[in-house]
Amino acid sequence: MVIRCFGLGFRRVSAPFVVAVFAIAATPTFAAPPSFTDHGGAELSVDGPVFAPINHEPNYVTERELFGYNPRFVPSAVSFGPDNEPYIWRGTYLITLNRDGRWIVLDTSKAIREKYDDIADNGHVAAYDPHLAFDVAGDAYMVARLGPMRSDPNEFKYGMLHSTDRCRTWTFYETPNRPERLERREAHNPLPGPPPLVEGRGRELNLVTFRKKGDGTLTNARLTVVAKVIPPVVRKGRHWITPAHSGCGNVTATIGSRTHVVWFSIQPLSFHREAAEKLPTEMQGPYVPYALRFKDDGLEALAPAYAATFDHETGQVTEPIIIGFTRRDRHNGPVISVDSKGYLHVIIGAHGDNFLYTKSLKPNSTTDGWTEPYMFGTPNPPRGGGSYTYTGTVMDGDDTLHLVSRFSGSGNHFRLTYNRKPIDGAWSSNFYLVNPGRVDYSVWYHQVNMDRRGRLFVNYWKYVARLRPGEIEAYRRKYPDDDYRKENGREVGLRRHDPCMLISEDQGQTWRIAVTEDFR
Repeated sequence: MVIRCFGLGFRRVSAPFVVAVFAIAATPTFAAPPSFTDHGGAELSVDGPVFAPINHEPNYVTERELFGYNPRFVPSAVSFGPDNEPYIWRGTYLITLNRDGRWIVLDTSKAIREKYDDIADNGHVAAYDPHLAFDVAGDAYMVARLGPMRSDPNEFKYGMLHSTDRCRTWTFYETPNRPERLERREAHNPLPGPPPLVEGRGRELNLVTFRKKGDGTLTNARLTVVAKVIPPVVRKGRHWITPAHSGCGNVTATIGSRTHVVWFSIQPLSFHREAAEKLPTEMQGPYVPYALRFKDDGLEALAPAYAATFDHETGQVTEPIIIGFTRRDRHNGPVISVDSKGYLHVIIGAHGDNFLYTKSLKPNSTTDGWTEPYMFGTPNPPRGGGSYTYTGTVMDGDDTLHLVSRFSGSGNHFRLTYNRKPIDGAWSSNFYLVNPGRVDYSVWYHQVNMDRRGRLFVNYWKYVARLRPGEIEAYRRKYPDDDYRKENGREVGLRRHDPCMLISEDQGQTWRIAVTEDFR
């Protein structure tokens, strides 16, 4: 592999290194990456496809026990290259299919370690966003974090990896901040060049952009402050984008020379009082609007969702526009998609409540007005109940918006749930992709992606908490490597398990477990 670094002070290593991933020796010889081998055998022990809903049974009986599920790949977020080839990022390395139809490892970490000696012995290479982006020329991009560094154990390097040869070799471009997300491909946002990167986890809302030069390399990073942090700042921070670990819908949508970005802000009521005082305080049919649900806490309990537009030609960014409100909660960032006519579609996030949907009034614009946000899905009752969290979204070629989230209503079962909205139609009712087989807390670490043929893929891992006495021994039997215990009444040692991938070949009408043949 070949890798170059542009930015803020790496030293080049002349002698080769062996890659380090987790355990790293005191000398410049490192442990091998986590082993991955395509077993080449059957991936299901049952006849025929396995369709959703997938119903787990109590005591952690999941796809492995129910259907003999033994995937030849690691089911995590999947991105698709120019020829529809799959790439699955596993935190320190990629896996993809070779020409023989076998999954192989592409070790991005090894190339970086072999070339730069600033990474400490206990360091690693990671990414905040599990997706790859591809521009119209077929170049690949990932958000990367390197470190800690030898010179300072508290220092990390942040930036973007760029590949021009189908992820075989990479160039690292350092950024002056901590970008956390990139814009991945949907049906109507072809990227003319490098994807915009976004930083927004409680600090300034920053956009990082690059341009591709004539020789195919990239310019230095350009940082644009979209939203500043103006004191006072509460404990939860200020500007937030939607989480990447679950859901991970796009927070930017690029159309030509414009990139539209969405986020929400935890800020003093005085910053947005006029807009907040216009919020509805009466029931909207079966839905409880936020200003009514949290009336006892006052309008201070609510946070505005914003949209703004960056012009790549002028370098200017528009004034942020309030497009709706949600609760002050770091789960609740909005996500954005664009349709075939250039209209922007935004879902404003929630944490155990109803999402809101709004659409721009004019194409390719955040500043010419938005439809009135409205709640959709199963209504969250005024008291008790539970509802939606974690917005995983993608828009397809027919302008249908697909949403995968966690739904905790209807008995507190925390199901993995699918909804869709045709361009001129209403939101569908819940379709439960996976039922967890237990009551109480679960999270799915899910993402939804689409290949070049318009097929949908949902990956998920199962994580449970608040184990009941009868569940503890079953958990320890199935996952003996987890050191589950309680310390001061708090559960520790729990981990996510049993990853799985679903596929839909009919725009979300039916779903089944995906196997390797589906990626060829």
